[in-house]
Amino acid sequence: MPQRFWQNACCEPGVWRGSPQRCRCSDRKQGVHWGLTMHESMLRYQLQYGLAPIGPHRKLADRLLDAATRSCRRCRGQGLLALMASWRICPACHGYGGLPLPNSPILTTIRAEIASQYPAAVIPGANDVGPDTLQAVLESRSGIVQDLKTGAMLWDSGKLAIETSASAIPADLLRAYQTTAFCATVDGRAICVRPGDTNSELDQALRRRRVTSWAFITAWNPGSTQLSRRENDIRHDQLKNDLAHLGLEVFEGQGEPANPGWPPERSLLVLGISAQEAVAIGRRYGQIAIVVGETAREATLLGCTTSFRNE
Repeated sequence: MPQRFWQNACCEPGVWRGSPQRCRCSDRKQGVHWGLTMHESMLRYQLQYGLAPIGPHRKLADRLLDAATRSCRRCRGQGLLALMASWRICPACHGYGGLPLPNSPILTTIRAEIASQYPAAVIPGANDVGPDTLQAVLESRSGIVQDLKTGAMLWDSGKLAIETSASAIPADLLRAYQTTAFCATVDGRAICVRPGDTNSELDQALRRRRVTSWAFITAWNPGSTQLSRRENDIRHDQLKNDLAHLGLEVFEGQGEPANPGWPPERSLLVLGISAQEAVAIGRRYGQIAIVVGETAREATLLGCTTSFRNE
């Protein structure tokens, strides 16, 4: 579902964040707009062009598409129009933020040219996408995940299941996760939380930022396989960059296991991220599970696998 972004136009005119930040000057000119989540943006690209949103074809695709497309003037390329407390799809571009619309002659020609060099880049069913496909997905709040093998985005209203049950985690790892303390410092105050806990300091930090959800995510030791400190730190920095590009506010933290035989792992406390997005990011970094929560609710351990239900 699209989310709100805030900008301190006086101090950081080019930066949009997932929560309002205190201005550094006296002007306090704050802008607000609605934007797509990371997975929604990737799906929009896939639907409009019929191509996987990531892959070796992107350099060629970007060059060809930049010359053939234009930003929508009505929504200034956002695809959404802001209402008082919500959003609606831009009627000029049907949410795509640019023109022409999917399967226009120029886009099908470009797709064919890319397919001649990168056959795997073309998404099955690309020719069946219509102008209103993206709008239907967004307004139905369909689940969206990424197929890590092909790079394609998958969505389905009511059938997408994120397999997050802790029962799927091996018993020894489950005990380790449940007894680990996830700690960070926010606004000068130390916050530590375990699965099943609530934390009033964390709740207050969420309220100050007008968001309701959080997650602890790490990139260290994928699959609970210990890597070198150098490898883990590189992965941590990449995770931090990925979250910054999403406009999310993050705080350095660490997971502190009860078992002294397993060293603490650097992690990030992310404010304003949905559980679904947090699980998807955890999957991308090879994590077995992450910890998420909402205001005044117990922290929850979620597994990081996805599948489709057969109903």
